[in-house]
Amino acid sequence: MENKARVISQLTRVCLMLFCIASVVAHAEAETIKSQVSKALVENRDLQAARINLQKAEARLRQAGLFPNPELQLFRSSDRAFNNEGEFQASAGFVQKFPVSGRISKAQNVARVDVALALAEIRDQERLLVNEVSGTARKLLILDESIKVNEQLQKSIKELIQVSEKRLRVAEVSVADINLEKLELQKLLFNHVSLTSERSQTNELLNRLVGQSAGIANKIVEPITIAPDLSTKALAKLTAVERRPDRQFAALSINKAASEVILAKAERWEDWAIGIEYSQELSKFDSSLISTGRDDFIGLSVSIPLPFWNRNEGNISEAEASRSQAIKALEALELKIQTESEAAYVQLVQLSTGLTNFQSKSQKLAQENVRLLRESYAQGLVGISAVIQAQQQLAETQQTFLSLVGDYYSALTAFETITASSPFWENSL
Repeated sequence: MENKARVISQLTRVCLMLFCIASVVAHAEAETIKSQVSKALVENRDLQAARINLQKAEARLRQAGLFPNPELQLFRSSDRAFNNEGEFQASAGFVQKFPVSGRISKAQNVARVDVALALAEIRDQERLLVNEVSGTARKLLILDESIKVNEQLQKSIKELIQVSEKRLRVAEVSVADINLEKLELQKLLFNHVSLTSERSQTNELLNRLVGQSAGIANKIVEPITIAPDLSTKALAKLTAVERRPDRQFAALSINKAASEVILAKAERWEDWAIGIEYSQELSKFDSSLISTGRDDFIGLSVSIPLPFWNRNEGNISEAEASRSQAIKALEALELKIQTESEAAYVQLVQLSTGLTNFQSKSQKLAQENVRLLRESYAQGLVGISAVIQAQQQLAETQQTFLSLVGDYYSALTAFETITASSPFWENSL
């Protein structure tokens, strides 16, 4: 009974391990571009570092609202180094500076804009990261499909070689024909090595972007889709300027420069200092007619800096120049977004139209041609050279198609980056 119970326990443990492995495999197979983007928004190290800028900006806002510390002033003097008659003077007081020109509230306004700038900068880095991750994942998807097509072509060539070797025994084909087939197979093998190497590099780039350790294999399971309806892209092109976080950052920079002009003008009047002082004085006289005197005093002092020589003209001029610079920078960025959006949209339309035509005509024609020639070759109606040529055409057609799909995905990622219209980024808002 004990042995039976032990066996059941071991089987249970094995089943649990297999279940865990199956769960991990299922999770790996279920990876999508969206899941990779979600992971990157949480785990990417550069983005985590950028988010700390918001904490720094909030800390500056807290600091900007603080009053200057009061000053404790202590003073004592005596005649010990001279007559040493016990005479002395001593005083203690507090001095507090007060910003009379609203400097603190104006500094807080500048700091509040800094917080908004930090938020806009984080959103822009998220936009760039999302598009980099989606572009890398799409490239990985294309590479996997290219490797799959390459392996299918290898299988087809190997089957053709087996048929040719059988026909060689009855002298229906020559050794030269078989060598042509083997050379075609070698080309596919070399291309397979190149694709595998590129996939490895792309996989490691994706690992870095999503914050994973090196060596983790990523597999994107999504269909390759080409959207012929570009109406949503046309709308995204028109609203690109308003959607871009870096454009919001540039607009906020104008607000910050304007706030800095107001702050610089307020700083023409430095803080006033108000002090309260208590002092004590002990005096002794040689004359017997005058007794020793001890006096106590309470005083109030006010210190008002007068803006005669320094009216903060340099800082005011610098702040005004920064505002003018920020306005020009915003205009330049808006023009750049508009022109880049238009160019990216035109490229996307051209590639989408070309791919639709290519997929419906050239690819189907090449596949049908190979099928017909292979059947004719099996019946002895055509030579092996015609089949090899058709097979080469099919390989070139499929590779060209996947290359165009890669260009389309690159153009799509670039368009989504420029117009801030990535669906993965929008869903993370």
